[in-house]
Amino acid sequence: MDDALLSVEGLEIRFGGLVALQSVSFAARRGDITAVIGPNGAGKTTLFNCVTGMYTPSAGSIAFAGKELTRLKPFEIARLGIARTFQNLALFEGLSILENLMMGAYGRGHSGLLEGMVRSRRAVREEQETRARALEMLALLGISDLADKRPGELPYGAQKRVEFGRVLMQDAKLILLDEPMAGMNAAEKDELVALIRRIRSTLGVSFLLVEHDMPVVMDVSDHIVVLDFGRKIAEGAPEAVRRNEAVIAAYLGADAPEEALHGMPGAAA
Repeated sequence: MDDALLSVEGLEIRFGGLVALQSVSFAARRGDITAVIGPNGAGKTTLFNCVTGMYTPSAGSIAFAGKELTRLKPFEIARLGIARTFQNLALFEGLSILENLMMGAYGRGHSGLLEGMVRSRRAVREEQETRARALEMLALLGISDLADKRPGELPYGAQKRVEFGRVLMQDAKLILLDEPMAGMNAAEKDELVALIRRIRSTLGVSFLLVEHDMPVVMDVSDHIVVLDFGRKIAEGAPEAVRRNEAVIAAYLGADAPEEALHGMPGAAA
């Protein structure tokens, strides 16, 4: 695919005798929101770990903007423009919201630890630039009024926005969102979906999304890849995946009655 930003070809990974991913291939296009879905244990998080360099695949390739990733270290992959959120929040409770966002830019500057300790001219300039960018990001996220708060003072949905903003501070071209809607109420989910779309439109960021909330997946995704027991069983546009019999069987069982299939979140009525 000529416009592919991320290309996964024949990806396999084994842990002893366990095959976690087997011959998985797909592409995520530039500017798209691509979702990876599947039942628990399907291999979704393992896939994310391979893309970000936390796991080394047993076979296959992963290319980002044409560059092979499978032998790179996580920090090298991050520098290429891939960032990731995790299922569990990992904000710094002792720092303000503004400072949490500024931490997201760590490693993007050129001044080292020593320059930072002695407050060199370059270190001071970079800190000022990072603060300005963080303030701009807070405005984009719609939480400028929370800059001086601590994470523990915020509701869960706002904390998710802070984590999102910290990832955006890494200047990523592709952001991996690992179950971003987990723990959110309906209003918070709607706000985050709108934010993801706004970020894509404003910053030109592409997204690879793992999410269990099927209505959200069907609403926000341009393309969906479905895994089951480490294998890709379907992919395509949301409507095609929604009606795919293999997908329905994976979620509800091959012998599910017709009325149960209609009850599947996001399934055709």
